[in-house]
Amino acid sequence: MVEYGQISVVLKFGGGKLYNLGEIVKEFIIQNVHKVLISSIIILVGMFLIKKLNKIFSIFCRNIKVTSSEFNVFNWGIKTLIYFAMFSLVSSQFELKIWSTIASISASVVALSVVFKDNVSNFISGMSILINKLIHINDIVQIGSVKGKVVKIGSLCTYLITEDKRTIIIPNSKIISEVVIRESEWDLTTVSLMIKVKKIDSQEINRNESKMIKLKINKVISIKEKYISDDPPPIMSFELEPEFVCAIGAYVQKNEIDKLQSSIYSLLTKELEKYRVEVAIDDK
Repeated sequence: MVEYGQISVVLKFGGGKLYNLGEIVKEFIIQNVHKVLISSIIILVGMFLIKKLNKIFSIFCRNIKVTSSEFNVFNWGIKTLIYFAMFSLVSSQFELKIWSTIASISASVVALSVVFKDNVSNFISGMSILINKLIHINDIVQIGSVKGKVVKIGSLCTYLITEDKRTIIIPNSKIISEVVIRESEWDLTTVSLMIKVKKIDSQEINRNESKMIKLKINKVISIKEKYISDDPPPIMSFELEPEFVCAIGAYVQKNEIDKLQSSIYSLLTKELEKYRVEVAIDDK
């Protein structure tokens, strides 16, 4: 039955009785208005959290230099947890037997895992590779007798290109279980820096100034943790005569060495500006 400006949907079940879908929904809402209201609030809060957490998480991932693949994995995990929490809370409002449903789904997942155990193993290994940053695109790796450049890290397999331009496809589970020799710009290497500080007017740096300069250097090094590894932590030593010198030994990612030196110089110059000093940084 169709009326002007309105569409009525009528359902007919086995007994021959006619039901108006709109009336059914309306009656259900009236009888459960409190539960519907709470469920709506839960869904709205959940969607708000997803939006905000996605924004916060994306900023955090940019700061720690997470790749797009890793971000997608983490983001998917966070959304899944929030959706599951929303589903559980809404279901509890209507006294649905959610846990028996989850148990049935879990049993099905386990059964499928047994059937597709190799794919599941490769998928989980692929997640581990991305999360733990075991290898990266453009790394040169040797896995067993195979050596090549990583060009793609897939959900099930990783693709290498050898020196003779051959493509080698390696299951991700093999990368996890084998010894991998890696040459990467993400590898840590030791760096020794010498920071020299002296007065612009050639006067000596007094004891109080020395203490403040030490604090400023420690502050700058501590906030450069995205460049400098804290395991093991950097080693620092100070000499005050004949000029103020700070020697730093640290483990740094190969691709961050140039950024580290210029960044330390820029921050120290700004931090020590009021002391009227010159800052010089050299490799030892």
